[in-house]
Amino acid sequence: MKARASIARLTGSKSTTRHRAHPVPFKWVEYLTKADEIYIFCISLSLTKELEREFQAKACIEILDPASFIERWHRALPRNAKYVSRRVGYSRSEDVPGNVWALPDLIATTKLRRFSYQDEYRFAYTTTDAFGFQNCTYQLVDRKTRPSPKPEEHHSQTLQLGDLRDICKLRVF
Repeated sequence: MKARASIARLTGSKSTTRHRAHPVPFKWVEYLTKADEIYIFCISLSLTKELEREFQAKACIEILDPASFIERWHRALPRNAKYVSRRVGYSRSEDVPGNVWALPDLIATTKLRRFSYQDEYRFAYTTTDAFGFQNCTYQLVDRKTRPSPKPEEHHSQTLQLGDLRDICKLRVF
């Protein structure tokens, strides 16, 4: 399975090749990573009613000591893991992709600006070459006909961080 983690909108009406121009219907460029080889843990830096409603949350875990949490996450990673942990970057769909297009770890931590209210931070790792420079594929897509992701295609893995009660708090809504 390949994730569509970063999307840029083509706003021009023509795309130039070496010898002639071709009309490009209103399409999007998708940057696809080896998503089935990347594990991502997402958290929000904000606790809002909007997120509670959107994710139909009954409770959440508040991380009281982020530095300790990140340290425990690092220690729990597989020995050969390549990892990133960073705040998600948000961009407009018509923005040029900048350096994101060639870096799978940036694709995995970039979203469209319309999701910026989620104020997200992501922990991501791989035990393969999935974060390798230009280890991506690119395609033009029609956003109206793109199929929804299938949860059964997503793999999961559990990391043992130990007892988190000393650095986290359960908040029940």
